[in-house]
Amino acid sequence: SHASESVLKELKDVPLQIYGIGWDRHKPHASKHHTFKTFDTLSNGEYQYASRYGIVDASPSCDVLHDRSLRALGWGSGFLSNCQLDLANWVGQAQDGLFYGGRPGDLREKAEAVMTDPDRHQARAIELGQAYNRSFSMAQFQRNLIHLMS
Repeated sequence: SHASESVLKELKDVPLQIYGIGWDRHKPHASKHHTFKTFDTLSNGEYQYASRYGIVDASPSCDVLHDRSLRALGWGSGFLSNCQLDLANWVGQAQDGLFYGGRPGDLREKAEAVMTDPDRHQARAIELGQAYNRSFSMAQFQRNLIHLMS
């Protein structure tokens, strides 16, 4: 997709471990800094989200928070997502520095900030995860469903 190609181009000199389906076609022209890997255990979140720097989530659909980003939130891992949602109404400014897109060089700028201070980036992701859970509680959703069915 265009989203994945733009990540490879914009971060061509950044060491990346690239996981997922559909990346094989990029291998022949890949940067020497990019390593393409497969998941041995796709469901092993601890393995997927163990990087100190987090993940880059390039989703072809930018109008939703992609499940990879949601799983990163659940694991307390940093991430950069091309999601274009304005979550400020629900989670305040917790989203600062976690989302890229909309202008050339934006991903690069955000990635450099992550590389400079990965602990700060992870703290922002954890803050967003906590705010997201307060705003979109699964327990409250279940209570609302039960109430509607009774």
